Amino acid sequence: IALDITGLKRAQAELRESERRHRELFEGSLAGVFSTTVEGEILACNDACARLFGLPSAEEAKKHSAWEGYFDLDARRAFLDALRASGSVNGHEMAVRRLDGATLWILVTAKLEKDERGRLVVSGTLVDITERRLAEKALRESEACFQAFLARVPGVVFIRDAEGRYVYVNEAWEALSGLPSQEVLGKTPADLFPHETALRILEEDARTLAGRVQVWEEEPEEVGGRTRYFSCSKFPLPCGEGRPPRVAGISVDITDRKSAQESLRAFVDHIPGPAFLRDAEGRYVYVNEAWEGLMKLDRKDVLGKTPGDLFPPELAEPIEAEDRSAREGRHLEWQEEAQEFDGQIRFFSCSKFPLGAVPGEIPFVGGISVDVTDRRRALDALRESERYFRSRPRGSRIAAWASDQSRPGADRAELERRWHEFEHKYA
Repeated sequence: IALDITGLKRAQAELRESERRHRELFEGSLAGVFSTTVEGEILACNDACARLFGLPSAEEAKKHSAWEGYFDLDARRAFLDALRASGSVNGHEMAVRRLDGATLWILVTAKLEKDERGRLVVSGTLVDITERRLAEKALRESEACFQAFLARVPGVVFIRDAEGRYVYVNEAWEALSGLPSQEVLGKTPADLFPHETALRILEEDARTLAGRVQVWEEEPEEVGGRTRYFSCSKFPLPCGEGRPPRVAGISVDITDRKSAQESLRAFVDHIPGPAFLRDAEGRYVYVNEAWEGLMKLDRKDVLGKTPGDLFPPELAEPIEAEDRSAREGRHLEWQEEAQEFDGQIRFFSCSKFPLGAVPGEIPFVGGISVDVTDRRRALDALRESERYFRSRPRGSRIAAWASDQSRPGADRAELERRWHEFEHKYA
């Protein structure tokens, strides 16, 4: 009898090829592949699975129980209960233990079924996600640290997404606005503020999202019955590749600083003489009222300009040379040459000095001039009087000393007594 077994041979060959491919896939997979009984006996696993648990090979892994891979046996029971309830799990994350005791986070996909012997068997794959979990933990800790930092920033802080929705406000923002964060997050300025205010905010946001960093001083606001001033800044906040940036903003209460500046300005305005302050580029940043009165210039026309912008070269060049000396650390004092102001000759005692020098930065230059015209005239008059006095004959000088120039003498005898007294004194 002859039977045609060509089909059988072909089926057997295909089966062997399928088994070969399956074994290559099983053994060569980067993911761990396993099969265990519910009692913990490891029936099969690939080398990748063994290495995840710190074992050298699959054969070595079979000498251990699956229960050894758990810190908490209740976790294994919970995993099996989930399998029994639905027959399979997909993307289940859990922490297991390597042979050396280190924690390993794995992502498991598995199913529960009976084998040919009627045993309940768990088969599936697992992937090491330890690095991802550690990165997520580090990110959470970083975000918590960042949130704690922003909560303690001495100013108002907010973050809005590209659609204008608030995603973060700190406690200072809540206190200033009077709105709790749970009523703010997810909303836009249009949901919270009057139309004009919201429109201005969103226009600023658009400029910020275009890449502009904006810094300005906010208009004074009434807060708690007191006028307060804020220094504000907005800037784009990158959110990672492929994601649109957010808008972040910080406003710092500068009321006390403004008050101190105004007090200082009022103090300097009452200095009985012209005073000025120029920056490292020689631009005026402050002049007092006496300077305005002397120069006949309004400060709004002066601030931001240099002596070269305001005065002819023969005046500006010596001023700028003195400024360079002051920036080098020299304190300059001198008597100003007579200058003609308002049709009369006046004299000034002047000083220049570096101000606010910070290591590595060019200092500002401050200057004060005191009008000493009256004192100069009084000294000149005194010198002229003394010169005239010394030019008179000795007898005339003794007579001047002896007589009381401001009122009549008592009698001639008193005058003669004083005459002889001074004649003896200045003999």
